[in-house]
Amino acid sequence: MRASVLRRLLGLLSCIYSGLIRFRNRLYDTGIFKAGQTGGFVISIGNITTGGTGKTPLVIWVYKFLAKQGIKCSILTRGYKAESSGESFRDEPELLQENCPTARVIVNADRLAAGIQAVRDFGAKAIILDDGFQHRRLARDINIVCVDSSCPFGYGKILPAGFLREPPTSLKRATVIVLTRVDQVDEATLKQVTRQVRDLNPEAAIALTRHKVSKIQISSGREISPDGLEGKKVYAFCGIGNPDAFFRTLEQSGANLTGRKIYDDHHRYSREDIKEIERESGKNEAELIVTTEKDYIKLGEEDLKCEFEVCMLKIDIDFTDGREQLEEIIKKGLLQKNVEFGGE
Repeated sequence: MRASVLRRLLGLLSCIYSGLIRFRNRLYDTGIFKAGQTGGFVISIGNITTGGTGKTPLVIWVYKFLAKQGIKCSILTRGYKAESSGESFRDEPELLQENCPTARVIVNADRLAAGIQAVRDFGAKAIILDDGFQHRRLARDINIVCVDSSCPFGYGKILPAGFLREPPTSLKRATVIVLTRVDQVDEATLKQVTRQVRDLNPEAAIALTRHKVSKIQISSGREISPDGLEGKKVYAFCGIGNPDAFFRTLEQSGANLTGRKIYDDHHRYSREDIKEIERESGKNEAELIVTTEKDYIKLGEEDLKCEFEVCMLKIDIDFTDGREQLEEIIKKGLLQKNVEFGGE
């Protein structure tokens, strides 16, 4: 009885939220609400569901592509639940800065103001808008939307009853739809998801990607090769939006998962958390403790002083189809915006 009432309440709240989102999108689509301009070339990377769909590796890939063209860029992020001290940030902004060393990472919930600042104060020619699909106050030149092949439409329900941030029909705004984790579904499922997104947006380019382990960094400073997990007894922990995808990646790398621990997304680790992880890994006879890059950067030096060394799994995005088309779309957009290649 109580569960039935809860489902009805969540369904009602979803209807209300969906109506508000549709109304807001309508205001922007009809031009009643105007999106602001920054003066730079803006690439938005986002999704339509909550949880991890692979945006961050794609942000890093786009940055590296722009850097190869000699284009100075900034990355705008809201820094959800990120701690800050001066200009030093923990969590996702720090991860972005470490992987995008020549970009200026700006943390500001007001992405329009941040974009104007990036162009005015830092001379950015291109702006990467992290998690920006729903942030329509800032005009963008390219809309890249990530769709997780293993759970593309949040079980078909809008928040809070499901995981959709807005209706799937919103994909019609996408310039490029990137299907992520295609190696974690079978061929029939991938074809079905591809057909669904194509029906929702016949004009968008579609790229297929998988998450590939590029290296495994150990807290002592050593690195082991991507195949170094083969046959190893591993205890894994994480606090990310899609923990199951992380565990599947470990298993696909040949790891023998003897135990796992899931924390809330953007979890702040305490010393007690680390002690618990160490105890559990010992009980499970683990040879390695492994976590994600996002979680690893939130661990202090004391946290890493465990009986077992903590390993960070570094993930890169790997295109199985559509990379060249995405590169051409970005290049064409830059030329149309008169952004010169080969600058700073």
